[in-house]
Amino acid sequence: MADATPPGIAAAIAVAVLLAGVAWSFLMLGRVALTGGRNHTVGFRLPSVMRSDAAWRAGHRAAARPLLVGAWAVTVLALLSLAASPATVPYVVVVVATVGALLVQVLWATVAAHRGARRVSPGSARG
Repeated sequence: MADATPPGIAAAIAVAVLLAGVAWSFLMLGRVALTGGRNHTVGFRLPSVMRSDAAWRAGHRAAARPLLVGAWAVTVLALLSLAASPATVPYVVVVVATVGALLVQVLWATVAAHRGARRVSPGSARG
């Protein structure tokens, strides 16, 4: 089997920008959901978060830190992928790790939103 050729720098930059952009978009959507109020379009629409306006705010506040940490982690890994782009195997490993970090960002923020919303007592605000 022939050796795989590494990606060109333009392709590596495009992948890095795409992955980092998705991570930062998640953070921005989380902030929009927090400031915009409870809705059925943007934000964590878990039953625990949708329970009341107070639960919505608490859930999205709790998800803010995981979204921010995840966005920075994905950005660092995306930049590292550029350094690894001259060699195929290291590049693929770093890109897979970056996608994994993106998934961890979303899962961690979802769990945090659920836990934050559950800390709000059911009668603490209008539902």
